Formats: sequence, C-alpha cells, structure tokens
Amino acid sequence: MKKALIWIILLLNGIVAFSQDATTLFNQAKEALDRQDYQTAISKYEQAAQAFKQQGETENYLISSVNELDLLVKIGNINNAAPLADKLYPDIAKYNDNPNIQAHFYSLYGRIKYINGDFPNALLYYNKALQINKTIGTNRTRNAFIYSDISLVYSALSQLDSAIFYNQKAIELIQLNEGKNSPNLIYPMINLSNIYIVQGKFDKAIDLKKKVLDITLNYFGKESEETGEAYAGLGELYVQTGEYLVAKEYLLKAMEIFKNKFGENSYKLVPVYVNLGNLYYNLGNYDYSLQYYFLATKVTKATNQNNINLPALYNNIALVCKNQNNYENAEIYYNKAYELYKSQGKASSISSAIVLTNLGNIYMLEGKYEKAKNALAKALELNSKFFSSHNASNALTYLNIAQVYTNQNKSDSALIYLVKSIDANYKHRSYTSLEQELYLDDYYNGIYLLEAIINIIYAYQVKFESDSSIEYLHKANYFINKADTLVSELRKNFLSEQDKIQLNAKVARFYQYAVNACYWDY
Repeated sequence: MKKALIWIILLLNGIVAFSQDATTLFNQAKEALDRQDYQTAISKYEQAAQAFKQQGETENYLISSVNELDLLVKIGNINNAAPLADKLYPDIAKYNDNPNIQAHFYSLYGRIKYINGDFPNALLYYNKALQINKTIGTNRTRNAFIYSDISLVYSALSQLDSAIFYNQKAIELIQLNEGKNSPNLIYPMINLSNIYIVQGKFDKAIDLKKKVLDITLNYFGKESEETGEAYAGLGELYVQTGEYLVAKEYLLKAMEIFKNKFGENSYKLVPVYVNLGNLYYNLGNYDYSLQYYFLATKVTKATNQNNINLPALYNNIALVCKNQNNYENAEIYYNKAYELYKSQGKASSISSAIVLTNLGNIYMLEGKYEKAKNALAKALELNSKFFSSHNASNALTYLNIAQVYTNQNKSDSALIYLVKSIDANYKHRSYTSLEQELYLDDYYNGIYLLEAIINIIYAYQVKFESDSSIEYLHKANYFINKADTLVSELRKNFLSEQDKIQLNAKVARFYQYAVNACYWDY
C-alpha cells in the first residue's frame, strides 16, 4: 500500500535547503525511504528535524518531523508516534504558512487517535484535515484517503452505513480523478471489502479484493509488496469463509513475496502468520496454530511493533491454550495482553474489554469466581462506553457471569444474567423476562444465544431436582424445543470449522439435558 508514501512525497517537494548538514540528513532519509529501510529513514528524519530546528528553519523542521511521524504510523509504531504527535501539535497549530503540512499532520493525528481507540478525536482531526484541504483546493485523492480513514472510525463504532458511505465517496473521488484502475483505489476498496465481511456479504468482499489483486498485478508486478498484500488480504478473507485450501495458497504466496523482498523478520509477515494461525485454529489443529502465532510474536518483537500486535497475539495464544485445557497458560497470556494495553494507555479500550471478558472466562474455569466477576464487570463497564446495550460482546460477557453463578450453584442469579445475555444479543428486540416468548431471529450471535438457552435449561433442571416442581420441568421443556429449533437453523447456515466445533460441543450438552427431560417425563 503506497498511501503514506504518496503523501510523504508531497511534503518532500517543499523543503528549502538552507543548511547543508540538515539537508544531507534529509536526503539520506529519502534515500532510505526509497529502499524501504524505514528505521533508518525515521532516524535520519529525526536528526534532520533537530538540525533544522536549531537553525530556526521552522518549515523544514516541521516537514522533517511530519515525515518521521508518517513513517512511524506506517510501520505501526504508535508508542513513538503518539508522543511525537503530541509534541508537534502546538507548533503545527500555530504555523499557517504551509497549510499542506497542517492538513497532513491532522490526518496522521486522526489515525493515531483512531488506533488508540479515541474515536471522537479521530473524527475531529480528520475533519480538520478535510477542511484545510477543501480551503486550499487540494487534489481529490488526498481527500479520498481521509474519507476512507473516517470510514474506519465508523466501522469501529459499528456505524456501518456511515462507513460504507465514506468508502464509496472515496472510491468515486479517485475514479473521477484518476480512472477506474488507479492504484489509489486499493486502500478504500480494501476498507469497503472489510465492511462487507462484517456484514457477512462475502461475495461482495471477494469481488473487491480480487479487483485489488488485479490492480496490484498490473500496476506493481507479481513480486511487489502491494501484490503480496493483496494475496494476504484474499487469504485472510478465505480463512473467514472457511475455504482453507484456497486461503493457504494465497497466504503462502504472500509469505514468499514478503520473505524474498524484506527478509525473515519483516513486519509484513505478521498478519500472514496470524492468519495461518487462525486457519489452523479454525481447523482445530492447535499445535500448528500456536506455531504461527509464536512466529508472529517473534517478528513483532524483532520489529518493535509491540503496541499494535503483541496484545492481540497474546489474546490469540491464550485462546488456543484455553482450548487445549491449559488454563494456567491462558491466564498468563490474557494478563500479558491486558497489561500491555494498560501500558499503552488502552486500559479503557474495546480491545481491553475483549481481553477482560476472556480473562474472566478463564478465572471462572479455574474456580476463581470473585476474580472472574471483577474482570467481567470491568468488561461490561468498558463496553458501555463504546456500544449500545445490545451487542454481541455484552451477550458473551453476561453469559460468562451467568456461568460463574451456575458454578456457584446460584441458579436464580444465573437466570438473571442469562436473560440479560439474550436481551443484549437481540439487535432490535427486547427480552426482559423468561416469561416472554423467545424469538430465534434478529440476533447478533447464534452460538451465544444457544449457549444462553442451554444454560437456562440446566438452571431449570437443577431447580426441578431441588423441589420437584413440575413448573420448572415445563419451562425446561419449552427451552429444549427452542434450542432444538435453533440448532437446526445454525447447522443450515454457514459456519467456520471452529464454529462447528463449538456448536457440536454445545449440542452434545444440550442433548444430555434433553435426555434428562425425557427421563423425568417418563
């Protein structure tokens, strides 16, 4: 992807060479950039910026600093990018002689805010950049990139209609300005395809990613970085659709390109390794899955991108450990992920909420019930900052809380949270009582809904065993019929191999409860 590089070149043209030493450093940075030696380029831009600043050459200092910032964002080093952006902000805000610098800085600042989960400020700075660009009459392509960046924010906020609107606007602008086969279409097309994936519109997503591959092959060549990224994107998508042989073929092509072009420790390999790990995880081959997750971890550490990749990788490793019933290691890696998020100032992020939910589940499985409830309560609190009360994350968190109470033999408390889970799982319905009709549509996650129903059956059967009230048996039978219907529906729909593994495990438990009901009825 050449988006950041295109913008850097726009700024490079503006430098005025007053100081030979500073200009030499600046040119060395450009040479390193041309050979894609990003770390050297970053270091030289930093040195050039300091030299220009010492000599009072404000514009050249800002150009060098913003180019350094651009590269830090490009390689995902947000730990260094964020403090640099904060330091630059006062100088940028008051420097009005070159609005191009301001606009580019604000777009980068918006990206940093987005990556750090500060979505309101991400939108604020993206719109600042757009406003300046419109005032100075910049080219449509630059604005198109910002529109596509804005779409990422709306995607993160689950406002998918707005996300689609801004990506389509970006594509239209680029096509109007550069034609239908411009390489600058790659970025918004990828973003739009990712939204379609979230919506389950996989055919549309595949069409877009294949179009991206065609553009990269024709424009950059079959051994290019861009073509490697296109292969990687298609591989990731085919992992999600469960077409694992096709996915593996694309991912291995991407891996070969990146290794040949950048070496064994290129950060470009990280998403390829992650998706190969996901592929084998979905197939239930946990040893190979861990192998690729650990390779991704190794490269992440070697390329100093701990802020972006390590917490998510630790979360994935923990999940595999959990499925191997290695709860001790799962707890270790979930805690590592959460501590890293905290060290990055992301203790209040969506990512932290996910890790806390997973950690709460592990504590529950280990019998550490108070720790489990504390972690899950924190997850719910964080979710409330980003989502409405109806979302799959809350549904899962309530499920885990219910399971804690179930394990503590507190069926009434468990039932309260199971109702909350079903209610959160509905997109538009409300479910506040077990006396209501339970509808098997309009939900976010069918497996979570099935899990809630199965746990309700279990709770009622426990209560029946306690006092033999036929009322509890009738209620259990009502939910058994609902679960049976839902299982049939889920099996008709597309599921990944991992989803099938989860579903089959839950169905086995459901059938045991159904057998119990038949025995008691008899």
